[in-house]
Amino acid sequence: MEKLNLTDKEIRAWWREWCSDRSTGKPFPEVFRKLACGARTRKGTPCQQKGLYKNSRCKLHGGLSTGPKTNEGKRKSSLNGLIKKANSRDTEAHEVSLKLS
Repeated sequence: MEKLNLTDKEIRAWWREWCSDRSTGKPFPEVFRKLACGARTRKGTPCQQKGLYKNSRCKLHGGLSTGPKTNEGKRKSSLNGLIKKANSRDTEAHEVSLKLS
């Protein structure tokens, strides 16, 4: 097998393309076997997880969101983008008014 001279960015773009079109039955390229997450950890070093999602990140740095589970969480998330939060005092007053209504 010949060695490919691809940058990390090109390999990740190829990974996303390969993941989005898996129905064609293309073989898994060997260059992907060594592809790690690469996101920065709290320590500042690159993440070394190998199990990647379509976005070429691991479950810790770009996995699927579980979303809000409780009724209160769902209500708060539905308000995102609707309320301009000038400061925390206004936000607290608005949340109190929502609880009263």
